[in-house]
Amino acid sequence: MGVPPVDEFSLEEFVKIWSRYKQISKWLLHIFAYLDRNQRNRPTLNQVALTCFRDMVFLGISDKVERAAIELIASEREGGKVDGALLRGVVEICFQFGMKIMDYYEDKLGKDAYLCPEYMLKCEECLRKEKLRVEYYLYSSGKHNYLEEVRNELVLIYQNQLLQNEHSSCHALLKKNKMEVLKTMFRLYDDVTMGLDPIANIFKEHIIDEGKALIQWEKDITMHHIVALELKKLYRKFMDNVTDYFNGHTIFDKALEEAFEVLLDEGVVCRSIVALFKTNLNKEVASRSSVDPAESSFCDCILKQVGFDRVKASQIMAQLEKLHMRSI
Repeated sequence: MGVPPVDEFSLEEFVKIWSRYKQISKWLLHIFAYLDRNQRNRPTLNQVALTCFRDMVFLGISDKVERAAIELIASEREGGKVDGALLRGVVEICFQFGMKIMDYYEDKLGKDAYLCPEYMLKCEECLRKEKLRVEYYLYSSGKHNYLEEVRNELVLIYQNQLLQNEHSSCHALLKKNKMEVLKTMFRLYDDVTMGLDPIANIFKEHIIDEGKALIQWEKDITMHHIVALELKKLYRKFMDNVTDYFNGHTIFDKALEEAFEVLLDEGVVCRSIVALFKTNLNKEVASRSSVDPAESSFCDCILKQVGFDRVKASQIMAQLEKLHMRSI
């Protein structure tokens, strides 16, 4: 005859049995502690006690215990009231014997066809609730691993779909300036190892695309001044994005820097733009206005390619800002 289903009452009895067993084992381990001395090639008494409970009690009902625990969690998710202390006790036992009850959390949310923004909001809300649950239910040693598993199932596995979705990809969100949605995406992937790398790469590509659209005007010498101003505005815009929506994270700061290094290497745009402002500086000198010698030297450095490779894009853009303010 098979083992009957495990209900909540049976779970309570199961937890009580485990609690009594631990107490009895503790007394016996204290009494027979001398047996562990110099027994290096044999299991300890504690290991023997755990093995006995696992083989004689736990394995016989483990599947049903896990199923009952999952049903309680599902009930709580649907708004039902459950005994949190009971569930915590069951999960502690499961972790003690290596059961992967967390496998249940391959949540169906990860398989639903939400659009990127909707899905990310669902994920964020789900993760928030799961953090509260683990604080209440899970054995302390399993909390971190469990949350990592949840993030993996909800976020990491579907990263390519989220970032490359035709209508709501990271590229599309940047083009539509949906920065609040991107801020949510940043929060989701910030806790995932290397989770921000592909987002930063897309951010970099987007900056380059926008910059190249401006640089094509550079062939017309009459447009140099406009190109300079627009590049400066573009740099300021994305620098503000990094600060406001990506928490000033270094990976996005680096992406911005690298993107503008690419843009400033396009043709002669860097030299021609700085040359324009160099002309403005020379006019100031001729009119006996005060000019910072460092600014003039900086422009000469760019124009002559002296140490150009050592000049960061951010330094160039900052200098353009100063030169522009002087030329107004």
